[in-house]
Amino acid sequence: MLEEITAWITTNINQILVSAVAIIVGIIVNRLAKRQLRKLGEKQKIEESLQQNLAKIIRLVIIITVLSAILSQFAEAIGLITSLFTLIGGTIFGFAAINTLGNAIAGLILMISRPFKAGDRILYEEKAADVLAVDFMYTKLKYLDKTVVIVPNQTLMTTSVTNLHKGEGYVRRGVAITVDYETKSDYIMDKLVDVVKSVDGVIENPEPRPILSAMLDYGVEYKCFYSVENIKDMYKIDGRVRKAVLDMCQDNNIDLSMPVLYKKV
Repeated sequence: MLEEITAWITTNINQILVSAVAIIVGIIVNRLAKRQLRKLGEKQKIEESLQQNLAKIIRLVIIITVLSAILSQFAEAIGLITSLFTLIGGTIFGFAAINTLGNAIAGLILMISRPFKAGDRILYEEKAADVLAVDFMYTKLKYLDKTVVIVPNQTLMTTSVTNLHKGEGYVRRGVAITVDYETKSDYIMDKLVDVVKSVDGVIENPEPRPILSAMLDYGVEYKCFYSVENIKDMYKIDGRVRKAVLDMCQDNNIDLSMPVLYKKV
């Protein structure tokens, strides 16, 4: 047995040396890449999450390259075994890797294009969520009810996502009321502007803007648009605005109830 092992080593000494060199080179390249990424992170040229994910990608590429180099050296010696494992493994890997590869590519695109980053608040599937992390394979989101979900990056790439932190630095919100036709429109719009401006969290510039949005069968609909900078507390501010508008209407005897229509039969 020992003689057979010695003979095999002697016969394949060149292949063994090349394989050893490939492993050493792979380790060196991986360490150099990690060091360079760490320097870029310290200079704040790339984010920590992107740094970690790029390190994973580089390590995976190096491992695949080194394994390919080693297998190519021993192709003749283990040709039948290699072919068998390649056939079986390739079939299994091919089916399993379709979604994995798609998520990986989508994750790389998200990390480079950066439509959103960790800490941003986004609208995903018409629900507000905070981005906890953008990883290589998936993105972790936390909804306002504290539920944490993990979304495959490929799904995010094919779904409409609104980043509330992008743009002018604020988001436009609105409150609507419906009043009877007897109340003067200028009076209602002035009252709306005054009360919305007084709410904590509503910014002064741009100023709240009222409009007559619809003339309905049972009344007139008014909307007042306002701007919010604190995206995290956006829904709390919306609640304060609605309460302030309701209090204003009650204090000024402005009837918001929908009239009941009677029909003679």
